[in-house]
Amino acid sequence: MADPVADAAAFQRAFEAYAADCATLPDCPLGTDPRQATEVYRKLTLPLIDRPAATTDQRGVDFFDAVDGVVASMYSPKLWPDLTAALAELSRGRGDALQAITTGHSESVGLGVHLAVKCLEEVRVTDRAQVTQQERRIREVAPIFDSGLPITESPLDVCAFWPVSPNWQPHPPVITGLPKVVVVASTGDPATPYERGVRLAEALDAPLITYEATQHGVAFEGVRCVDEPVMKYLIELVPPPDTRCAQQR
Repeated sequence: MADPVADAAAFQRAFEAYAADCATLPDCPLGTDPRQATEVYRKLTLPLIDRPAATTDQRGVDFFDAVDGVVASMYSPKLWPDLTAALAELSRGRGDALQAITTGHSESVGLGVHLAVKCLEEVRVTDRAQVTQQERRIREVAPIFDSGLPITESPLDVCAFWPVSPNWQPHPPVITGLPKVVVVASTGDPATPYERGVRLAEALDAPLITYEATQHGVAFEGVRCVDEPVMKYLIELVPPPDTRCAQQR
């Protein structure tokens, strides 16, 4: 079952991994001290609440657009250079590069479909007090999401008003006749925290291939220590043992 607080914490950890990588660059817009990166980022983006950064199409980029851009960029280290360039541009008062990241992400993942699936699967929260408390916890564990705006009563998630009732609720998987499967999980996955991969492998009594990296989705991404056992399994249908490998440089 999804946990918005745990999800936010996973993205915060991914941002910190990104900041540490960025800090090795002499022109990193977040500075050379990863410990200060979140605060530098907030100083850069909080002013966007009152004054969005200018963009060529006149839409502008506000604080929440910036958050969307960061979230989109945490899915793979391959996306980090573009985020660095976008934040550097933002420090100069322009938001075109950041806008391009958010637009590209929303178009690629099909957010409408994602929302429909989410609302039909998730346990819906209709208690505003619970949502408000959840917002407080998210800001505590993931300050990159903290707009600094007062928390009075948080609005309900759109799923609370979804016109179709949930037709599937999270439950331990009990699947008759399921052949042996393999679970692949990244330790720094921001969108599906690693612990969920571990629990899934346990629930399915499946071997777990663990990749030590910050990214979402590992199989067939060019990581040899993951791709080889997965391909061998698909060809020979013989599950590999539990394995763990580190990020390749």
